[in-house]
Amino acid sequence: MPCPMQTIWRRMRQWPPPQVGAPVSVPTQPWPATLPDQVKAVAQVLASSPVALTLAQIEARFTGRGAWKKTLPTLLQTLQVLGRAQQTEAAEADYWRA
Repeated sequence: MPCPMQTIWRRMRQWPPPQVGAPVSVPTQPWPATLPDQVKAVAQVLASSPVALTLAQIEARFTGRGAWKKTLPTLLQTLQVLGRAQQTEAAEADYWRA
């Protein structure tokens, strides 16, 4: 049986519960070429979304060729360190919001 404090801590980590989902129509934009523009674009996507987004939902907002999807988690972690993004863990996936 888990300790009551562990149960409370688990609930607090997930509070407030993320609002999840994606808007019906998702506008896409080309993946920026430079790192500063990439950081700015990802921050704008998070800020403009009324709900928390999964990595796949963020990827769906951009078009481009190459390995840009591999750098997206690092960009999100950078925004988190800078205080421009928050990661919320849920049972099915991790969600990101501004």
